[in-house]
Amino acid sequence: MGKRTIIVTDDYSNVPSDLSHMHIIRFQDSSEGLKSLRKSIHNTLVTIRSEQRWSDASINQPGQIDQKEGEEIARKEISRAIKSRKSGRLEEAIRLLENSLAILRPSKPSTLHAEAYNLLGTTYQQVGSYEKARRNLEEAAEILKRSDDPEAEASVYINLANVFEAQGELQRAEDFYRRAIEVARQVDSKTLLASGLSNLGYLSSQMGDLEKAESLFQEALGVQAQFLGQDHPTYTSTLSNLAAVYEHSGRLDEAESALRQAIEISERHGDQYGYARTLHNIASLLIDRGDLDQAEASLRRSMEIKDRLGDRSGRAASLFNLAKVAEARGDIAEAATMLRQAAEIQESLGDRRGLARTWGALADISIKAGDRDAARRLLERAFNISEELGAPDRDVIAAKISDLSSRSASEPG
Repeated sequence: MGKRTIIVTDDYSNVPSDLSHMHIIRFQDSSEGLKSLRKSIHNTLVTIRSEQRWSDASINQPGQIDQKEGEEIARKEISRAIKSRKSGRLEEAIRLLENSLAILRPSKPSTLHAEAYNLLGTTYQQVGSYEKARRNLEEAAEILKRSDDPEAEASVYINLANVFEAQGELQRAEDFYRRAIEVARQVDSKTLLASGLSNLGYLSSQMGDLEKAESLFQEALGVQAQFLGQDHPTYTSTLSNLAAVYEHSGRLDEAESALRQAIEISERHGDQYGYARTLHNIASLLIDRGDLDQAEASLRRSMEIKDRLGDRSGRAASLFNLAKVAEARGDIAEAATMLRQAAEIQESLGDRRGLARTWGALADISIKAGDRDAARRLLERAFNISEELGAPDRDVIAAKISDLSSRSASEPG
């Protein structure tokens, strides 16, 4: 066997420019040293691969990987990424999925490509990188349109809708949820049907249509209970969302009962995301009831789990509610600090809908602090985003701006 220099790197900037389009070499050498190296890095570092002969003089007889071999390597990377996601190691999962796609891209798009794009998109969503999530999910959807896998297509539609919803594009989110529900009914997929109904219910609740949201959640729970069982994590998620509808409708006892059931299921199944989400929702209920100490404890526990899982968007949501607790205690300065921290995270993630909401809350704090000019500036920024996104609260924000302007005009100069 001829001499070979193997490049192993986790930084593409280290790769020679004429090789930067290549991605991985398999360790085919028989030496014990290379076997040990392969075992020690567990294939997590990015390496170099070629579909053609390399021109670099330092590399001779590169290992060639045919399509079948490449797909097998990609499957292993995807499998490891799924395990990483379940353990909350999201950055590691992203790296593995990017590696798998680097291997797959030279070959004809297939359902394996779509699976990797879908997983990568949903993982980017979990860390709050919505534009990257959107691009990868759109790639998956485009591939699946040409395949004979309507269930996978519907699943991607739901994931895309989640991203549009997070970005504040509510009408596009609703369109994709409805497309997913339609496909799910056509192929009689109960799991996808329940997921679509539950997600559309949550969107409806965010748009203020609580009656419609409750109806959709109840239908989703019926499907989940019958075909998945009441201990299934998706049942827990829907139950938690239904509790939020009860809370906003003033039915606090029903809300608490649903949340207690949801948190018990999440704990039993080790569902960390579900557990953190339900703790957050319980805290919201406790704030409504005036139990601020318990609310703060639940929020901080929820935020601790979210931090461990790398959920920055979730951290921003916890900070937002912790600001509510501080405001209820009369600590306006602390509330403002937490809201600014939440806004900083949301701005870095591109979460414009969440940012508009946080600016609106910070404007309310500024009014209480007597700084109407700052409040007006914040409300104007929030309104611009809400107007662009077509958010249902834009009229409320406009009314607040008008009220502030009227007060300023009526005061003696």
